[in-house]
Amino acid sequence: MKKSSYDAKDITVLEGLSAVRKRPSMYIGSTGSRGLHHLIYEVIDNSIDEAMAGFCNNVLVVLNKDNSVTVVDNGRGIPVKKVERFNKPAVEIVLTKLHAGAKFGGEGYKVSGGQLIVELILSEHKHDCLVCESNGQCELQDLAYELGIERIRFPVSKSVEPTEDSSQVILKDPNKCILCGRCVRACAEITVQRVLDFAARGSGTFLISGLDQPLVDTDCVSCGACIQTCPTGALTEKLARFQGRSWEFRKVQTVCPYCGVGCQIELNIKN
Repeated sequence: MKKSSYDAKDITVLEGLSAVRKRPSMYIGSTGSRGLHHLIYEVIDNSIDEAMAGFCNNVLVVLNKDNSVTVVDNGRGIPVKKVERFNKPAVEIVLTKLHAGAKFGGEGYKVSGGQLIVELILSEHKHDCLVCESNGQCELQDLAYELGIERIRFPVSKSVEPTEDSSQVILKDPNKCILCGRCVRACAEITVQRVLDFAARGSGTFLISGLDQPLVDTDCVSCGACIQTCPTGALTEKLARFQGRSWEFRKVQTVCPYCGVGCQIELNIKN
């Protein structure tokens, strides 16, 4: 075996933008087309933030013939006055220093693109929080509260889809699904059943089981992994419906006795 040493002298600290140049994929996810698209989204998001703050009403995105992208808006732009702490223009600080910007405090931005995305999701989401099994533990509900979203600005006329209740264990309500993909990954990577997936494209995308079959006709083993990962209550346990709210239960960690795999499960105990 080849001998090698590893001690304190092997530790390297990259200053400034050196880390970005050395490992760009750690910051943008990829050095391929995915990373390029991420950079474009970041620039467009800045223009959207200006519009949401009320300082911009025109955003132009141009796909140039040389495959470059130009983004232009009529917002405030980047300040050019000097930042006293660094004695350099603000525009230079923003473009050359990590974690520099106007969204980490102060009054520069009170809203950002993340809030817009949540509002758009809410605009075509079923609003029955009072009787929803995920009330009190819904991540979408928590986000709306944290962002201070009091009303829906983008009403969308969306047809109500029927609830799928063929399974003895799982209730699937497509009207609450936000297409996050967690259940798809849990089914494929944790239980290796690959029962759930997405079908269609764009605004018509929806969650399917099997070949767009009822759950009872698929290879679903009713393990509940998809229910556990669902953030909004689109997938819930039928037997637990109207048995109590999340804060009324005491949670106990144990091991599933169904087979010899030894999966960890969480029991919700009331009274």
